[in-house]
Amino acid sequence: MYYFDFKEFVKELREKPDTVGAIEAYEHIYGSLEGKDVTDTQLYKEYFSKFTLPFTCAVPEDLEEDFDWDLLYRLVCASFSCSYYFELREDKKKELYIIVDNGEKQVKKTLSELWSFQVLRLYEIILLEQIQFWTIQGMDDPQRDYESEGDFRIKQQYEYFKEAIEKIDLESSIYSFLN
Repeated sequence: MYYFDFKEFVKELREKPDTVGAIEAYEHIYGSLEGKDVTDTQLYKEYFSKFTLPFTCAVPEDLEEDFDWDLLYRLVCASFSCSYYFELREDKKKELYIIVDNGEKQVKKTLSELWSFQVLRLYEIILLEQIQFWTIQGMDDPQRDYESEGDFRIKQQYEYFKEAIEKIDLESSIYSFLN
């Protein structure tokens, strides 16, 4: 059992006056989220599923079994509200650096140094961001003959992801060759 529960998260969004509108708007376009796992949602199937890491990253040792790390990797890599990069550590593990910039302050942390409440907050922030984004995307005319700003952002995010994977793979290959 993981600490983050998508069904519970959706329930909490429905109970908060400042987020109930976001969840209702999303469901109006894509259907009910009631009782669904995140992997059963449209936003996962059409977007998060594309961000598959071909490796695992270092995670907090005391939390290894507590979270769905694959899902969190996908969320971070797909997010528009944080940036990231990978680095190869001396022990050959890959480190995921997460950078959050709110305009006033920039915070950079490694995934492996996060506390459980910080990991939970990442799930919540990124999923709410994506629910809101995909609601706006869903309101766009599907018959349009132009690329929307949202389409451009999606493409740009995925291109960065592919480049980040290529870079860390190259770094790993060079490291293996030299050692």
